[in-house]
Amino acid sequence: RRIEEPTEELEEKTKELEEVVEELEEEAVELEEEEEELDAKIEELDEELEKRRMNTN
Repeated sequence: RRIEEPTEELEEKTKELEEVVEELEEEAVELEEEEEELDAKIEELDEELEKRRMNTN
């Protein structure tokens, strides 16, 4: 009986940690998508800036 209780606790903690890991993985995917969007916006702005510089000269 002493062994069963800690085992159940460990199983529960393991499930909790697996859920946390899953949430973090989902968040990482979302952040990667946001990063890609921001990189694309930066690229657009860089191109626009370059065009304006060329028009100014």
